[in-house]
Amino acid sequence: IAGINSNRGNKEFAKRTYIDVVEKNPQSIIDSLNLAKIYLREFNLIKAGRTLNNLVKANPQAKDDPKVKSFSVLMFFFR
Repeated sequence: IAGINSNRGNKEFAKRTYIDVVEKNPQSIIDSLNLAKIYLREFNLIKAGRTLNNLVKANPQAKDDPKVKSFSVLMFFFR
């Protein structure tokens, strides 16, 4: 639902939905990445980095995922 709304331009609803989903299921790689991308589009690097760091705390195997690794610099600077 959040992805569809994001693609349709309803960014605020999509962000709120992803926040709710990530709070309930913090180990979800896809949802955390999508939320981080929304934050990046808003130039909110701190929240994007923290979202991904929280993902790795909840799901340590996520740090080995290539999609997550591509954000490693962001995660390093914004813990």
